Amino acid sequence: MDDDARSRKRANARRYYERHREELLAKAKTIYRDRRRETMRRLYEERREEIKERSRRWYKANKERGEETRRSWAARHPEQMLEYKRAYELRNIDKNLDRRLRASFGISLDNYNQMLEVQGGVCAICGRAGQGRDGRGVNPDKPRRLCVDHDHATGAVRGLLCGWCNRTLGRFDNDAERFEKAAAYLRTATKVV
Repeated sequence: MDDDARSRKRANARRYYERHREELLAKAKTIYRDRRRETMRRLYEERREEIKERSRRWYKANKERGEETRRSWAARHPEQMLEYKRAYELRNIDKNLDRRLRASFGISLDNYNQMLEVQGGVCAICGRAGQGRDGRGVNPDKPRRLCVDHDHATGAVRGLLCGWCNRTLGRFDNDAERFEKAAAYLRTATKVV
């Protein structure tokens, strides 16, 4: 190939590149990105534990900075954060319930399940399983869990109730005397009209 043919070939290649520059760059970027992702995925799989341990150490040493970074990202990406939280809740239903039970009532999920077994899986007052459906959409066909009934003055857990009975206790301010009066009223009340 002589010099004139080479220069014509280069000129044609240059013109082609100029006409298709954006398309060629996008294609190259995609190929590079996909190769890089695959390489990173492979490296991560090979060194997963090492990477996780390094991340834990960094987070422990830079906790405030890590939290600030997380909060900043969450503020910029509220929709993604909401999706992440929902997915996490679905993956960790029992773990989250255990955490909430410990924080609110000082009992574990195991304690809750033992109480549920002792009560035969039903409300301690009305003898029915949890009323209604799970409104969070986690499992709409599964009856709600029974509520943990506790003494608001002492914090002591008394038993498990369906939502209806638990709210009724709350409306009567947990006053046994008021319940007795209400029961007496229902027994003796006659039709007025």
